[in-house]
Amino acid sequence: DLSAQVRLPKGYTGILKIYKDPNLTQPAPKTFNTGTPTNGPVTYYYTYQEEGKTVSLPGMFTINVKPNEKINITASPSNATITCSNQQVILIAPESTTQYEWTTPNGSTGLGNNFVATIKGSYSIKGTGSNGCPAYGSKIVYENKVYPTITALTSKNSKNEVSKDITCDEEVLTITPTVSSTNVTYSWAGPGSFNETTKTISVDKPGTYTLVVKDKTTGCPSAPLSIKIEDKTKKPVIEETHIKNVSG
Repeated sequence: DLSAQVRLPKGYTGILKIYKDPNLTQPAPKTFNTGTPTNGPVTYYYTYQEEGKTVSLPGMFTINVKPNEKINITASPSNATITCSNQQVILIAPESTTQYEWTTPNGSTGLGNNFVATIKGSYSIKGTGSNGCPAYGSKIVYENKVYPTITALTSKNSKNEVSKDITCDEEVLTITPTVSSTNVTYSWAGPGSFNETTKTISVDKPGTYTLVVKDKTTGCPSAPLSIKIEDKTKKPVIEETHIKNVSG
């Protein structure tokens, strides 16, 4: 509490005036705030004049200020942000010989120098300052979980396709996705040991090809989207024909 109240001792009924400076030019109220919250003494000056007398008796008094100190909290990662690839933030308080108490956004509590934050919101901490008074601090933890979406898998200029045929006219298919963001990585999987990390793939084998994209910043993956490729390149078989020469 940085406020103070000045009262006359019992039996004194004269006029008391409080000042902030020794020249008695800056009046202060009898109930006043000590000002800047720094540790150490704050000096005030006063005059006291008894009733019926013209002489004012000067004096001074000192208030020893012990404000609540602030606890500076750091975070790892430094942006204090929960993502899909980083599901927690470590909140770190300065080393102390006293116990810290943490309070989470949902009201649960914990003890210790460090605290593992797994949900977004404001985390508060309480401890004991170097002056013996309570010390407080807080840190906001953010959340950034952007999930990209794949809206289409297409070959040529067609709309989203769930299946496509390899034909004699088109023996190699080029598959291109339409994705909600460009800030993504691509991961294709297909028949056999097919794996590819490019946006567009070219395929010449039947099977199901599945794509998952992942946001580069948040690490959040999309739902998978698949396209089934069938081989329709079966060529007609020309059977051997024998022509019998018949002479007359």
